[in-house]
Amino acid sequence: MGYKVPVRYYILLAVAALLVVFTLLAGKGFKVPSGPDGPKPGPTKAPAGLPEADGLFTLELDDKGNATVMGFLEELAEKLEAGETVENDCFKDGKLLIPAKADGHTVTAIGDSAFSGVAAIKEVRICGNVKTIGEFAFEDCSGITALTLDEGIEFIRESAFYGLSGLTSLVLPSSIKKLSPYCFGDCTALSDITSPVTDGLSDFFEMDALERFTVSDGATSIAEDAFLDCENLKEIRMPDSVKTIAEFAFSGCVSLEKVVLSKNLMSIGENAFEKCESLESIELPEGLSLIAEYAFNSCTALKSANIPASVVTVGRYAFDECEQLTLIVTKDSAGEEYAVKEELQYTVK
Repeated sequence: MGYKVPVRYYILLAVAALLVVFTLLAGKGFKVPSGPDGPKPGPTKAPAGLPEADGLFTLELDDKGNATVMGFLEELAEKLEAGETVENDCFKDGKLLIPAKADGHTVTAIGDSAFSGVAAIKEVRICGNVKTIGEFAFEDCSGITALTLDEGIEFIRESAFYGLSGLTSLVLPSSIKKLSPYCFGDCTALSDITSPVTDGLSDFFEMDALERFTVSDGATSIAEDAFLDCENLKEIRMPDSVKTIAEFAFSGCVSLEKVVLSKNLMSIGENAFEKCESLESIELPEGLSLIAEYAFNSCTALKSANIPASVVTVGRYAFDECEQLTLIVTKDSAGEEYAVKEELQYTVK
């Protein structure tokens, strides 16, 4: 009669084999999925190159564990108010970083009035994980002279940066979906702005301070009344994505000297550049088809303007009361027809 191997021996061999298999798979980066009662993942790391904020902010967490920054921790806020120095990887020498991670949580918002009136803040960078900047978040932080808003930010709420009297320039990310009233109100030194938004600008900015404006790439139009009576605006730059300039867009910009138009511009609306009294020349792009009525009316310093051969329609009084102007036109074009009809001085190129 032969010897029988005990059943428990086979069980031990099977368990050992499974352990070897799992060990090999783990070495190749395979992770055995855990059930609902299994181990939970730890906090993820901040993006490469940026520190994570630990022990700096008061946080409010949503049901997914994402954080809204509500301001500095109370004891740190008290130190700052007393004029004491506070240093952290995300706050040093007055430079504040709102990072992607704080205390192991993804930061997705800055709360209402989070840093309102904190005089110790001199510079701010807000990372793109932050989607919303709350009402009055940095109101009256008059010490801020530099503000960096990363791509990814979508909403800037009412009066978020109201009263930043030391801020002179601003670049808004193309990810912006909505600006709310007075979000940069009373920023009286803000003279240089780059923005994808041109509609309702006077609701968001102090237009009296504005001298230079760059429309962000991707914008397709300049809104109606966008810069109406913006008397200190000197320079406007448009990307090649812009196709239309709406009526009265730059009307009354009496200091406007330099205009860089989109190469793909198709139409200029009624009164768009009316009374731009400092504008001496304008280079209209080939492909433009419409120059509407009164488009450049009363541009009294205008000496040179070309009307491309592509233009189909030049509206009545488009260049009326431009007493120094010589139009540059193509022979037998709509531009030449307009110049003859209006008895304007012109040359044929």
